[in-house]
Amino acid sequence: MAHLLGADDISLVVGTRTLLSGVSLGLDDGDRVGVVGPNGAGKSTLLRLLAGTQESDGGRVTRVGGSRTAMLVQRDDDSAGATIRDLVHGSTATHEWAGDAGIRSVHAGLLGDLDLDGPAAHLSGGSGGGSRSRPSWSRTPTS
Repeated sequence: MAHLLGADDISLVVGTRTLLSGVSLGLDDGDRVGVVGPNGAGKSTLLRLLAGTQESDGGRVTRVGGSRTAMLVQRDDDSAGATIRDLVHGSTATHEWAGDAGIRSVHAGLLGDLDLDGPAAHLSGGSGGGSRSRPSWSRTPTS
């Protein structure tokens, strides 16, 4: 299997607290990884470092050329009046994503029972956190 992503001796201090120290890992094509730990342990921070959306204080993250990372965030920053389509695709024109069979498959699997032009706000009402996260689940593999 091909090596896709690596971290070598990653460290991060937040305030006076050492959040990550000496973290090293490697991910190969086909790997599936779970990150578990108590609240505040640095799980999301580690994922942001690996995704390249946050910088570490030390160490390095390497990615094979041409690879991309995406991360499911814990909360959407959606504006009032946003549609489900807005949360999944932002301002990307429909013709740019609708021709991709992979994206259509994600839509069918995760959003098939939803009206993409319907208000995103209704997802939070009584549907539980999982339903509210469905646009983010869909956005991650399509970004």
